[in-house]
Amino acid sequence: MGRLLTTAALLAALLASPVLAACSGDGGASMPTPSPTPTSTSPTASPTPQPPAMPEAARAHTPEGAEAFVRHFWAVVDYGRETLDTEPIRALSRSDCKGCLGGIRALGEIRKHGGRIRGGQTTISELKATGLKAGDQVFYDVTFLHTNAPEITDYPGTDRDVERDRVTKPTRMRLFSIEEGWEVAQLGPAQ
Repeated sequence: MGRLLTTAALLAALLASPVLAACSGDGGASMPTPSPTPTSTSPTASPTPQPPAMPEAARAHTPEGAEAFVRHFWAVVDYGRETLDTEPIRALSRSDCKGCLGGIRALGEIRKHGGRIRGGQTTISELKATGLKAGDQVFYDVTFLHTNAPEITDYPGTDRDVERDRVTKPTRMRLFSIEEGWEVAQLGPAQ
């Protein structure tokens, strides 16, 4: 049970990144007119952030491909922290990846309670991919140092804000090969 909590806490701690500023409203004092309002609002609306596209290198079933996928995964996690959109993280994770699910649940709770995350950008270093094979299944264990910048989980209008210091942890991900590239089967502390 302690390992599950540690793994969930690890991903939850790793899931912090800056939140985009809220869309600015049109505060003009003139009487509203139906036609100009949508036209003037559309060009000034903030662009909706999109999850990072997977680089072609991250699809290769090689040590370099596994490492590229790990970097891509954490870019997607940073996007998830920024937007509280967990679907792109879920799409890269197996349904039984406990560490992944812990982070996804944590982001969902923050979203549910009207919170946002500021800071916590991810840096990945010292990657090492070790290939393994079981029957026809190719998988890689990738170990690396995972660093998150300081972060604040902000719940506006409450005193429930949570601050976290910079944290660096040795981390391990087990990746299973799939037709489109990889999926995360395990995420947790490196042993």
